[in-house]
Amino acid sequence: MKRRLLLSIFMLVLAFVVLLTGCAPSTPNTNTTNPNATTAPVLKAFKIGTDNTYPPMEFADDENNTVGFDVDMAAEICKRIGRKMELVPTQWSGIETGLTTKKFDCIISSYSITKERQVTWNFTQPYVANAQVFIVPAKNDTIKTEADLAGKRVGAQINTTSSKAAETVKEKYPFELTTYESVLDPFNDLSNGKIDAICVDIVVAADYVTKSPEKYKYSGIKLAPEGIGIAFRKEDTDLLKEVDAAITAMKKDGTMSAISIKWLGVDSTQNLK
Repeated sequence: MKRRLLLSIFMLVLAFVVLLTGCAPSTPNTNTTNPNATTAPVLKAFKIGTDNTYPPMEFADDENNTVGFDVDMAAEICKRIGRKMELVPTQWSGIETGLTTKKFDCIISSYSITKERQVTWNFTQPYVANAQVFIVPAKNDTIKTEADLAGKRVGAQINTTSSKAAETVKEKYPFELTTYESVLDPFNDLSNGKIDAICVDIVVAADYVTKSPEKYKYSGIKLAPEGIGIAFRKEDTDLLKEVDAAITAMKKDGTMSAISIKWLGVDSTQNLK
Protein backbone atom coordinates (compact mmCIF):
# COMPACT_ATOMS: atom_id res chain seq x y z
CA MET A 1 0.00 0.00 0.00
CA LYS A 2 2.83 2.39 0.96
CA ARG A 3 4.75 1.49 -2.21
CA ARG A 4 1.71 2.21 -4.37
CA LEU A 5 1.23 5.58 -2.62
CA LEU A 6 4.89 6.56 -3.20
CA LEU A 7 4.64 5.58 -6.87
CA SER A 8 1.55 7.75 -7.29
CA ILE A 9 3.29 10.73 -5.69
CA PHE A 10 6.34 10.22 -7.94
CA MET A 11 4.18 10.17 -11.06
CA LEU A 12 2.42 13.39 -10.03
CA VAL A 13 5.76 15.15 -9.44
CA LEU A 14 7.11 13.95 -12.80
CA ALA A 15 4.00 15.17 -14.60
CA PHE A 16 4.35 18.57 -12.92
CA VAL A 17 8.01 18.88 -13.98
CA VAL A 18 7.15 18.02 -17.59
CA LEU A 19 4.39 20.61 -17.55
CA LEU A 20 6.75 23.31 -16.28
CA THR A 21 9.38 22.42 -18.91
CA GLY A 22 6.83 22.77 -21.69
CA CYS A 23 5.82 26.22 -20.48
CA ALA A 24 9.36 27.53 -20.07
CA PRO A 25 10.61 30.04 -22.66
CA SER A 26 12.80 28.52 -25.35
CA THR A 27 16.53 29.25 -25.49
CA PRO A 28 17.24 32.11 -27.86
CA ASN A 29 18.70 31.05 -31.23
CA THR A 30 22.26 32.33 -31.24
CA ASN A 31 22.21 32.35 -35.05
CA THR A 32 19.37 34.86 -35.17
CA THR A 33 20.51 38.37 -36.13
CA ASN A 34 20.41 40.83 -33.29
CA PRO A 35 17.96 43.54 -34.36
CA ASN A 36 19.92 46.09 -32.36
CA ALA A 37 23.28 45.22 -33.95
CA THR A 38 24.70 47.62 -36.56
CA THR A 39 25.71 46.18 -39.94
CA ALA A 40 28.03 47.70 -42.53
CA PRO A 41 26.15 49.35 -45.38
CA VAL A 42 26.29 47.68 -48.78
CA LEU A 43 28.27 50.06 -50.99
CA LYS A 44 27.22 50.67 -54.57
CA ALA A 45 29.79 49.50 -57.08
CA PHE A 46 31.86 52.04 -59.00
CA LYS A 47 32.85 50.23 -62.19
CA ILE A 48 36.07 51.41 -63.79
CA GLY A 49 37.27 50.54 -67.28
CA THR A 50 41.04 50.17 -67.48
CA ASP A 51 43.64 48.67 -69.80
CA ASN A 52 45.86 46.92 -67.25
CA THR A 53 48.87 46.53 -69.56
CA TYR A 54 50.23 50.03 -68.97
CA PRO A 55 52.89 50.09 -66.24
CA PRO A 56 53.30 51.91 -63.95
CA MET A 57 49.81 53.42 -64.29
CA GLU A 58 47.81 50.16 -64.38
CA PHE A 59 49.20 46.65 -64.82
CA ALA A 60 48.90 43.09 -63.56
CA ASP A 61 51.43 42.10 -60.90
CA ASP A 62 52.95 38.64 -60.41
CA GLU A 63 49.75 37.45 -58.70
CA ASN A 64 47.62 38.87 -61.52
CA ASN A 65 46.25 41.68 -59.36
CA THR A 66 45.79 45.01 -61.14
CA VAL A 67 47.98 47.62 -59.46
CA GLY A 68 49.51 51.00 -60.27
CA PHE A 69 49.10 54.76 -59.98
CA ASP A 70 45.55 54.83 -61.35
CA VAL A 71 44.49 51.90 -59.17
CA ASP A 72 45.69 53.55 -55.95
CA MET A 73 44.03 56.79 -56.98
CA ALA A 74 40.75 55.08 -57.88
CA ALA A 75 40.70 53.20 -54.58
CA GLU A 76 41.10 56.45 -52.65
CA ILE A 77 38.40 58.17 -54.71
CA CYS A 78 35.99 55.31 -54.01
CA LYS A 79 36.69 55.57 -50.29
CA ARG A 80 35.90 59.28 -50.35
CA ILE A 81 32.67 59.03 -52.35
CA GLY A 82 31.41 55.92 -50.53
CA ARG A 83 31.58 53.48 -53.42
CA LYS A 84 33.05 49.98 -53.85
CA MET A 85 35.78 49.91 -56.49
CA GLU A 86 35.25 47.36 -59.27
CA LEU A 87 37.95 47.28 -61.95
CA VAL A 88 36.92 46.07 -65.39
CA PRO A 89 40.12 45.18 -67.35
CA THR A 90 39.50 46.03 -71.00
CA GLN A 91 41.66 46.03 -74.12
CA TRP A 92 42.50 49.55 -75.19
CA SER A 93 40.83 49.15 -78.58
CA GLY A 94 37.48 48.50 -76.88
CA ILE A 95 37.66 50.83 -73.90
CA GLU A 96 35.63 53.68 -75.41
CA THR A 97 32.98 51.26 -76.65
CA GLY A 98 32.78 49.83 -73.14
CA LEU A 99 31.97 53.26 -71.72
CA THR A 100 29.39 53.94 -74.43
CA THR A 101 27.60 50.63 -73.79
CA LYS A 102 27.69 51.17 -69.99
CA LYS A 103 29.96 48.24 -69.29
CA PHE A 104 31.52 50.52 -66.69
CA ASP A 105 30.94 53.99 -65.22
CA CYS A 106 34.12 55.73 -66.32
CA ILE A 107 37.56 55.30 -67.87
CA ILE A 108 40.57 55.51 -65.56
CA SER A 109 43.39 54.36 -67.78
CA SER A 110 45.97 57.11 -68.41
CA TYR A 111 43.34 58.69 -70.65
CA SER A 112 44.64 62.01 -71.97
CA ILE A 113 42.25 64.95 -72.21
CA THR A 114 42.01 66.14 -75.81
CA LYS A 115 39.60 68.44 -77.64
CA GLU A 116 38.53 65.52 -79.81
CA ARG A 117 37.67 63.32 -76.84
CA GLN A 118 35.87 66.16 -75.04
CA VAL A 119 33.30 66.18 -77.83
CA THR A 120 32.21 62.68 -76.78
CA TRP A 121 32.99 62.57 -73.04
CA ASN A 122 33.03 64.77 -69.98
CA PHE A 123 36.32 64.83 -68.08
CA THR A 124 37.40 65.55 -64.56
CA GLN A 125 40.16 68.02 -64.00
CA PRO A 126 43.57 66.56 -65.00
CA TYR A 127 45.19 64.65 -62.16
CA VAL A 128 48.66 64.02 -63.60
CA ALA A 129 50.84 65.76 -66.18
CA ASN A 130 51.80 63.88 -69.31
CA ALA A 131 53.60 64.42 -72.61
CA GLN A 132 54.66 62.37 -75.61
CA VAL A 133 58.32 61.37 -75.85
CA PHE A 134 60.39 59.18 -78.16
CA ILE A 135 62.35 56.34 -76.57
CA VAL A 136 65.33 54.73 -78.31
CA PRO A 137 67.78 51.92 -77.49
CA ALA A 138 70.30 52.90 -74.83
CA LYS A 139 73.20 52.68 -77.31
CA ASN A 140 71.51 54.78 -80.02
CA ASP A 141 73.08 58.19 -80.56
CA THR A 142 71.61 59.00 -83.96
CA ILE A 143 68.04 59.98 -83.00
CA LYS A 144 68.02 63.28 -81.10
CA THR A 145 65.55 65.46 -83.01
CA GLU A 146 62.31 64.94 -84.93
CA ALA A 147 64.23 65.25 -88.21
CA ASP A 148 66.37 62.27 -87.18
CA LEU A 149 63.26 60.06 -87.31
CA ALA A 150 63.05 60.37 -91.11
CA GLY A 151 63.31 56.93 -92.71
CA LYS A 152 63.31 55.14 -89.36
CA ARG A 153 60.95 52.50 -87.91
CA VAL A 154 58.77 53.84 -85.10
CA GLY A 155 56.26 52.05 -82.86
CA ALA A 156 53.27 53.29 -80.83
CA GLN A 157 50.15 51.89 -79.19
CA ILE A 158 47.17 52.04 -81.53
CA ASN A 159 44.41 54.66 -81.12
CA THR A 160 46.30 56.64 -78.47
CA THR A 161 47.57 60.19 -78.27
CA SER A 162 50.99 58.59 -78.77
CA SER A 163 50.07 57.15 -82.17
CA LYS A 164 48.42 60.43 -83.18
CA ALA A 165 51.49 62.39 -82.12
CA ALA A 166 53.66 60.02 -84.13
CA GLU A 167 51.42 60.54 -87.17
CA THR A 168 51.86 64.32 -86.83
CA VAL A 169 55.65 64.04 -86.75
CA LYS A 170 55.53 61.54 -89.62
CA GLU A 171 53.84 64.14 -91.84
CA LYS A 172 56.92 66.36 -91.50
CA TYR A 173 59.59 63.66 -91.46
CA PRO A 174 58.25 60.48 -93.11
CA PHE A 175 59.04 57.23 -91.34
CA GLU A 176 57.57 53.75 -91.03
CA LEU A 177 54.99 53.64 -88.23
CA THR A 178 53.91 50.34 -86.65
CA THR A 179 51.01 50.34 -84.17
CA TYR A 180 50.39 47.77 -81.43
CA GLU A 181 47.41 46.70 -79.33
CA SER A 182 49.46 46.76 -76.09
CA VAL A 183 52.13 49.25 -75.07
CA LEU A 184 54.28 46.32 -73.92
CA ASP A 185 54.83 45.06 -77.49
CA PRO A 186 56.79 47.98 -79.00
CA PHE A 187 59.23 47.85 -76.07
CA ASN A 188 59.84 44.19 -76.87
CA ASP A 189 60.38 45.01 -80.55
CA LEU A 190 62.73 47.88 -79.67
CA SER A 191 64.80 45.50 -77.57
CA ASN A 192 64.90 43.01 -80.44
CA GLY A 193 65.94 45.61 -83.03
CA LYS A 194 62.68 45.41 -85.01
CA ILE A 195 61.99 49.14 -84.59
CA ASP A 196 64.24 52.16 -83.97
CA ALA A 197 62.11 54.27 -81.62
CA ILE A 198 58.85 54.37 -79.66
CA CYS A 199 56.46 57.27 -79.23
CA VAL A 200 54.88 56.85 -75.78
CA ASP A 201 53.49 58.69 -72.73
CA ILE A 202 56.26 60.03 -70.53
CA VAL A 203 54.61 58.45 -67.47
CA VAL A 204 55.26 55.03 -69.04
CA ALA A 205 58.59 55.90 -70.59
CA ALA A 206 59.96 57.00 -67.22
CA ASP A 207 59.21 53.59 -65.75
CA TYR A 208 61.09 51.73 -68.50
CA VAL A 209 64.05 54.12 -68.60
CA THR A 210 64.41 54.08 -64.80
CA LYS A 211 64.16 50.31 -64.43
CA SER A 212 66.13 49.30 -67.53
CA PRO A 213 68.63 52.05 -68.39
CA GLU A 214 70.83 49.49 -70.10
CA LYS A 215 68.03 48.97 -72.66
CA TYR A 216 66.20 52.28 -73.08
CA LYS A 217 66.78 56.02 -72.96
CA TYR A 218 65.07 59.27 -73.95
CA SER A 219 65.90 60.49 -77.44
CA GLY A 220 65.53 64.15 -76.51
CA ILE A 221 62.28 64.52 -78.48
CA LYS A 222 59.43 65.70 -76.25
CA LEU A 223 56.12 66.98 -77.62
CA ALA A 224 53.50 69.33 -76.14
CA PRO A 225 52.25 68.45 -72.64
CA GLU A 226 48.80 66.97 -72.10
CA GLY A 227 46.86 66.28 -68.91
CA ILE A 228 45.38 62.92 -67.97
CA GLY A 229 41.83 62.81 -66.59
CA ILE A 230 38.86 60.53 -65.89
CA ALA A 231 36.25 60.25 -68.64
CA PHE A 232 32.49 59.96 -68.05
CA ARG A 233 29.44 59.74 -70.27
CA LYS A 234 27.90 63.17 -70.91
CA GLU A 235 24.78 62.39 -68.87
CA ASP A 236 26.61 61.29 -65.70
CA THR A 237 27.22 64.81 -64.39
CA ASP A 238 26.44 64.11 -60.71
CA LEU A 239 28.99 61.28 -60.48
CA LEU A 240 31.53 63.40 -62.33
CA LYS A 241 31.12 66.20 -59.77
CA GLU A 242 31.59 63.79 -56.85
CA VAL A 243 34.77 62.35 -58.32
CA ASP A 244 36.14 65.74 -59.30
CA ALA A 245 35.60 67.03 -55.76
CA ALA A 246 37.50 64.01 -54.43
CA ILE A 247 40.41 64.74 -56.77
CA THR A 248 40.50 68.37 -55.60
CA ALA A 249 40.64 67.23 -51.96
CA MET A 250 43.35 64.65 -52.73
CA LYS A 251 45.51 67.30 -54.37
CA LYS A 252 44.98 69.67 -51.45
CA ASP A 253 45.82 67.19 -48.68
CA GLY A 254 48.86 65.69 -50.45
CA THR A 255 47.37 62.27 -51.19
CA MET A 256 47.71 62.65 -54.96
CA SER A 257 51.34 63.79 -54.64
CA ALA A 258 52.15 60.76 -52.49
CA ILE A 259 50.64 58.39 -55.06
CA SER A 260 52.64 60.04 -57.84
CA ILE A 261 55.92 59.80 -55.95
CA LYS A 262 55.23 56.15 -55.12
CA TRP A 263 54.68 55.11 -58.74
CA LEU A 264 56.48 57.74 -60.84
CA GLY A 265 59.30 58.74 -58.53
CA VAL A 266 58.34 62.42 -58.87
CA ASP A 267 55.31 64.59 -58.14
CA SER A 268 53.58 65.11 -61.48
CA THR A 269 50.23 66.18 -60.05
CA GLN A 270 50.61 69.88 -59.25
CA ASN A 271 50.01 73.05 -61.29
CA LEU A 272 47.95 71.25 -63.92
CA LYS A 273 45.77 73.17 -66.37
